[in-house]
Amino acid sequence: MSQLDWGSVPDWVTALITSTSVAVVVISYSRNLYDKAREQAAQVSCRVVEEYIEHVVGSPKAKVISVGFKVTNRSDSSVYDLEVTFPKGKVIGEPL
Repeated sequence: MSQLDWGSVPDWVTALITSTSVAVVVISYSRNLYDKAREQAAQVSCRVVEEYIEHVVGSPKAKVISVGFKVTNRSDSSVYDLEVTFPKGKVIGEPL
């Protein structure tokens, strides 16, 4: 039976260093993409827009007739797949 040739120590060291270098590059690149996305997200804001009828007959309080969200993008890139949620059970005007 022939003996397997597993290569020399320098071959194994070179393979290990190369594999480690590729892993570091992949991790650095993905981290860079994540940081850029977070930086852009920090420049996007959303606020609640309410429209009231001030004096409704038979009611001393103002009534909300519509509620919407205004999104402002101050980044240089476009924003896609935007999702705006409002906490369940919260009332417009109350602090979150």
